[in-house]
Amino acid sequence: MEKHVRQVVAELLDAGYEPDSQLAFYFEPDAAHTEADWEERAHLPLLHLFGKPSKLAGVSLKELGTSFFERSKLRLLPTAEYENGWRITPLNGSFKSADPDAASVDHSGGIVPKEGAPPWLNTSSKENGRKPA
Repeated sequence: MEKHVRQVVAELLDAGYEPDSQLAFYFEPDAAHTEADWEERAHLPLLHLFGKPSKLAGVSLKELGTSFFERSKLRLLPTAEYENGWRITPLNGSFKSADPDAASVDHSGGIVPKEGAPPWLNTSSKENGRKPA
């Protein structure tokens, strides 16, 4: 489902919507399209549409495992959290590797190891013992 939502977000951005103000997106990787999961996050679009502006309280990063389609790719998922409880997956952010010789991070948060990267950074399932998703 994430792939389809991100595709709609990309189309809306291409249409001229302003990221993180006119268009907000929140990805919860463990949530399903169920009543119980929507109950946990239904307040978020209401805060975006009707809430008072709030200051940024912090940003967190979560590691996402590999997907079926991207077996050798780990990704980082940023979440911006505001004082009023609003949470978004920032659309206007960027990533930067602390060691550009070891890896780069693409626009979607995918970690891309460079040639000769340490074995612990190589995300292929053969070299670090991880099983494909």
